[in-house]
Amino acid sequence: MREKFWAMYENIKYSERYFFYYREQAWKRDRYIKIFLCVASLSSVTSLALWSKAPSIWSIITVAAQVLSAVAYLIPYSEQVTALNNLLPEIDQLLHRIDYDWDRINILQTLSDEEINSLVLKYNTEFTNIENRFAQGIQFAPSKSCVKKAQEDCAKYKFSRFGITQTDYLEETLKNAR
Repeated sequence: MREKFWAMYENIKYSERYFFYYREQAWKRDRYIKIFLCVASLSSVTSLALWSKAPSIWSIITVAAQVLSAVAYLIPYSEQVTALNNLLPEIDQLLHRIDYDWDRINILQTLSDEEINSLVLKYNTEFTNIENRFAQGIQFAPSKSCVKKAQEDCAKYKFSRFGITQTDYLEETLKNAR
């Protein structure tokens, strides 16, 4: 049961870090779109005076801004940022409870396999409910850069929290439990 609890803990921690980096990425993209639209809008007034000097450049900028403005509501970055701003604090609180129970399982060894199994079910259900409450219906496209950063953060977290790599830690704790 300890392995099952650890796998759940690791998965939720990874998800929290992934969502953290995804929010950062979505926020930047949303900001870039808004800045481009603002600059294109402001420059269109200026471009009237410069139109004769570089008409093709101003035409491209104007067309791009119009297209982006027309489809901006289809780009979900603002919704993603809002959802993740609400979701991340909830996951953080959940992780604090999971961490507390991991110490009870690992250090104090006060929980039976049945109790551990109940905790795994409880925390997995809580995590799913948090995701559904804040991110239901919002699409999050896969991001390789967020995956990589989340994996690196999880490895750093495990090392700083437990002082050894996750694999060594789990092997060591399971060996001591036998």
